[in-house]
Amino acid sequence: MLRISAGSGYNRVMIVPGATENSARFFQGDGACVEEFSLTNLGDITSFDAGTIKMTTGHEATAPVEAEAGTP
Repeated sequence: MLRISAGSGYNRVMIVPGATENSARFFQGDGACVEEFSLTNLGDITSFDAGTIKMTTGHEATAPVEAEAGTP
């Protein structure tokens, strides 16, 4: 995972296909300002399970850690 912006308070996010193969355009905004990013070489990305992020009142919050099977 990679943080693409240092800003906070965004409540709108959209991803659309890019102009070329394996690319996308990413938009994020807060109602007054919109930032646009171009994502390329998406065919080189490997998927993995990074857990869950719960969005609450505009702030990121990680989900509670789940106990592994067999752990008391």
